Amino acid sequence: MSVAVDIVRAYQDGKQAAQEGRRRSTCPHDPNANDPRTRNLFRFWMRGYAEVIPSPIDYSD
Repeated sequence: MSVAVDIVRAYQDGKQAAQEGRRRSTCPHDPNANDPRTRNLFRFWMRGYAEVIPSPIDYSD
C-alpha cells in the first residue's frame, strides 16, 4: 500500500477507536520507532482519535 493510503487508514482507525470507547493506549503504532513511517502513522492515528475525544487542556497556570 502507499504511504498516503496508510496515513488515511491510520487516521480513520484512530477515529473509530475513539468512537468505540477504546483507550488511546490501544494505538498499534510505536511513537518511538526508528522508522519515520511508523511514527507518522502513530501521529495520524492520534489525530483521528483526538477529533472525537480531544485531550483535556489544563488552564491552571
